[in-house]
Amino acid sequence: MKKLRLAALVFAGLTLVYFSLTPGAVAGMGYTGEEMRAGDELLTHAISLLRHDPAPGAIDWSRNGVAPLLFDLPFLTLGRAAADKNLWQDRYLALGPVFSTALLLAILFAWIERVTGRTRWSLALTLSAGFATMLWPYAYIGLETKQSLALFLAAYLALCHGTRGWLRSILFYGCCAAAISVKSTGVFLAPAVAFLIYEDARNNHGVLKRVLRPRWILGSLAVVVVFAANAYTRSLFWDRIGGTSGFLKQWMVPDAASFFLNAAAFLGSPNKGLLVYAPLTLLGLVSLAEIPAQHAPVKWFALLTLGGLVGGFSLLTDWSDETWGPRYLHSAIVPLVLCLGLAALECRARLRLALAGVILAGFIVSFLGSFFAYGSLQAVATQAGQDTLEAYQGDPVWNHIRFNEKLFEIWLKYGNSGAAAPQPWPTAHHWFYAVPPDAPPWKTVDAAPFAHPQSLMIRAWTERKIPAAAVAFWLLFSSFLLGIALLAAAARQGARKTKKPPVPARNVT
Repeated sequence: MKKLRLAALVFAGLTLVYFSLTPGAVAGMGYTGEEMRAGDELLTHAISLLRHDPAPGAIDWSRNGVAPLLFDLPFLTLGRAAADKNLWQDRYLALGPVFSTALLLAILFAWIERVTGRTRWSLALTLSAGFATMLWPYAYIGLETKQSLALFLAAYLALCHGTRGWLRSILFYGCCAAAISVKSTGVFLAPAVAFLIYEDARNNHGVLKRVLRPRWILGSLAVVVVFAANAYTRSLFWDRIGGTSGFLKQWMVPDAASFFLNAAAFLGSPNKGLLVYAPLTLLGLVSLAEIPAQHAPVKWFALLTLGGLVGGFSLLTDWSDETWGPRYLHSAIVPLVLCLGLAALECRARLRLALAGVILAGFIVSFLGSFFAYGSLQAVATQAGQDTLEAYQGDPVWNHIRFNEKLFEIWLKYGNSGAAAPQPWPTAHHWFYAVPPDAPPWKTVDAAPFAHPQSLMIRAWTERKIPAAAVAFWLLFSSFLLGIALLAAAARQGARKTKKPPVPARNVT
């Protein structure tokens, strides 16, 4: 019960801190707007069915089908009751990624603490993952958070908590189905999900006996049925633009070299590399060799997750896009941090120094990603006439970290009032030799109009003379203080624990 209270404190604290810095809008993030529209139409159909009213027009399905919409319905229902439905549905839907990310991290904390018995170590890694990796910006961007939560909760049930009992089995197989269904590219996680189903069967009285049980058969069948049903609703969207296969053909890599280059860039690219935008995962990869044998399934789960995502997306020319960092690897971050936590390497002085370094670097990068809207970079690139995938993937001029650092410098110097003079973004490229006489000049764009924080709390501070803005500021600021207090309370409770941590099954220095 004490462990549950600690995990609840972590969840509540993270939720309040994330909420305090929310932009209060998510419809403009990627494809979220089309999912909000499709979810509202689905809700309208459900209400009509309950009232026995004539059915409205056909639902305009979003690209990921019906599965992600089911997670959005509670937030859309709350917003539907407001006078300005579109505004408040957007406001409430922005809470979805906040809750998902906080719950994902609370599960990470519970897992590490349950296995190692080290509460402070568990909390330190959880907060590091929450504020020194891509998880922080994506608590506001969304897009990947549902999939990451479903996959990791399924892993926790299969590899740590156990799924004995029908209710836990329903939750486990539901998470497996959601992990491969809430996104059209969820098939890349099929190896990891299949491994979890196998481990769940193996851990419950052996594979052969488990296979003969109806619970295992029905659960596995349900995962396949949910995936197939959601694939059908996805196809209704893709059929309008030539079908899924036709769409993918134009994005497939032309040769084997491109596949391997994409895979390497997924990890080390300055513009889109996982080790750049979530440097804590580097220590997670290093710790794979140090995980005790009894936790080997966790290692294989992390590798299958990372390998499935890297291998699958490396087949595409758009292995990354204009969003912050390598968003397609979002689901691999927490499993790698978990590996670091279970390896219990904090006993080593050199690792503590490396850990401090990657946490500091990761915090700076993630802070820049959460402080400004990710779409600012694309807006400037569009004005400069350089809005290409290649520019986002490899051109240092369009490196998101460098660009957001420039925006932060402008904001620190001029505040929300805006710069007095244009602040050109250095879009000029360097010719290696003489400039060709017929080369067109590089266009320079004023970055000052984009140097405005996306946080509602920060924006409300400058407008606090307006009553509504003042209420919003104090609500969000109080949420921030309360969240910090809850996380501090969790740290204090961890410091009071007297339970002796288990000794790692290897020598440490």
